[in-house]
Amino acid sequence: MSLSAYARLLLMGIWTEAFDDGVFEWKPLTLKARIFPVDAVDVNELLLELVEHGLVARLDAHPKRPGVIRNFQRYQRPKKPNSSGMLPDDWLDFVGAKAVPEPSEDDGLEAVPNQFGTVSEKSPQMEDGGGRGNSSLRSESIEKKERERADFDSWISSWPSQASDDHEDAFRSWQQLSDEDRAAAKRLSSAYVEQAKGGGRTVICSAAKYLRQRMWKRVQSKPPDKPPKTGKKIPTREEYLAAELRRSERSFQR
Repeated sequence: MSLSAYARLLLMGIWTEAFDDGVFEWKPLTLKARIFPVDAVDVNELLLELVEHGLVARLDAHPKRPGVIRNFQRYQRPKKPNSSGMLPDDWLDFVGAKAVPEPSEDDGLEAVPNQFGTVSEKSPQMEDGGGRGNSSLRSESIEKKERERADFDSWISSWPSQASDDHEDAFRSWQQLSDEDRAAAKRLSSAYVEQAKGGGRTVICSAAKYLRQRMWKRVQSKPPDKPPKTGKKIPTREEYLAAELRRSERSFQR
């Protein structure tokens, strides 16, 4: 109850991401994409809040530096538990591995038979590319989408009408662009806004329309500024030094 609302949600979300031994991958981008896909939250800060309250910890001594959940094994009763293979013996107490399990109403019931046959067989989720067997590939895909979203959020925050724009509609238009178009859209957005205001417009189009219609292509290239005509020829550095040398020689001869 002492946690913030988003920290409580993150903790419950981590329960679903962890291995049965209480270990989870400490990947803030991946956790945000899976647990808070549309919320503007800082998962790094939320993880720190969970650490400060002693609900999770990080195994800094392990090369992958995963996270562990306090008393996770105490309240989990899987029939065929999986293991991350990353939990050191000195952290067994933290995850509740040595604790006496809480009594459950189904303790006296028979175990449910395995519906997917032997361990060597793959479940339909694993065949489709899901499950922890392909977690690294799935994580890369999610992190790529997360980077796209972060890049988009960084750009739209500077768009004049962003406060009233439909961000999700704009993001869908953003996703349909190529990498080259996205780079051009970001690079020329300020020039487009300046050009539109220079034409007397007081209202700028929505971000979605700007992206969908590729309006940055309407930006006219500005010719380079020419130096003002003074009627005098500006001498080069060499000409100036030669003239100074001649003047100094005449002065010395006098």
